[in-house]
Amino acid sequence: MGSAIFSVSGKDWKSQGVHRPVFQQNDNLYDQRRTAVRNSMKHSWEGYRKYAFGKDELLPVSKKWNNKWGVTLIDSLDTLYIMDMKEEFQEAKDYLANINFNQTTPNHQTSLFESVIRVLGGLLSAYELSGEAIILEKAKDVGESLFPCFNHPSGIPYGFININTKTPIETQNNVAEIGTLQLEYHKLSQLTGEKKYYRKTQKIIDILENMKTPYPGVYPIYVDKINMTLTDEKSVDGINGNLIFKSRFGDKLTFASDLDAKTYKPNGNMGHLACFFPGVLALGSKELGRPSDLRLAEELMETCYNFYKKMPTGLGPESVVFKDINSNNGTILSYISKGLDYDLTSRGYYLRPGLNIVFCSF
Repeated sequence: MGSAIFSVSGKDWKSQGVHRPVFQQNDNLYDQRRTAVRNSMKHSWEGYRKYAFGKDELLPVSKKWNNKWGVTLIDSLDTLYIMDMKEEFQEAKDYLANINFNQTTPNHQTSLFESVIRVLGGLLSAYELSGEAIILEKAKDVGESLFPCFNHPSGIPYGFININTKTPIETQNNVAEIGTLQLEYHKLSQLTGEKKYYRKTQKIIDILENMKTPYPGVYPIYVDKINMTLTDEKSVDGINGNLIFKSRFGDKLTFASDLDAKTYKPNGNMGHLACFFPGVLALGSKELGRPSDLRLAEELMETCYNFYKKMPTGLGPESVVFKDINSNNGTILSYISKGLDYDLTSRGYYLRPGLNIVFCSF
């Protein structure tokens, strides 16, 4: 396979203007790592193909599966193409042609957000890499099947839909979810020429921008579509001036804390998904010429690395709390005596492979 593996549409990194990882300068080491990653993908795909091909998920212990739309197959299309697994890609594409995105299991509530990022996003990426018309056709089918979610009179979409009956389902809206639908739907508009996808999803951003918040750019987790207010009793997300702190103990780590929605004071909570934030900062620092953002990104990434390094399994926890920032009794907490800056509030590891990309970028 040689240099074709991990190429960009069959072309090399340099000609595409794509940032090359630093370790690629050592070609032997790069080839070894590249081959190891590809072999891991082949092993995983062969297991999926043998026991659950075309299904949503393989259940590895029982070797059974569950299914709605074949999400694993769809979400893997672009990876198969990038890794030059063309035979596997062709087989998956042929199967895709027969998936009906206008029906699913009876009474199933389909998540708008999860379907957009995994199904629509997976198809759009695979189309842009391969140029296969059937993939764009299926992407449009998905976009249309989910589109009734955008018919809420407030302009903020419904979170779920019964695909079979085309009936949207009222739920609370997570700001992080409704604020990320634009990437896929804007691209769908661009590729199909259908402006309605752009208009509906851009309206969400316009609504959020016009909402008044105690701190500019700091939003609670949920939006009340009926009263058009921002709601949350536990925490709000935001950045930099209001959310970035440094621990007083252990490794004196820099961390991003949630704020209590009632007091707007930091509560020391930091979730695993916050480890995407350093990547956002790093990209923004390059595009906007803000070196201070890159320094902050490096500090936060060091904290995320610490989550993994300090755990016996080598896997980072789902969430932690840096209690020292709001502890008022002066007690040295038990986790500090163990050399940690934080305590674990959720010990699970939820297989978030996207974070590996952020780690590699540093």
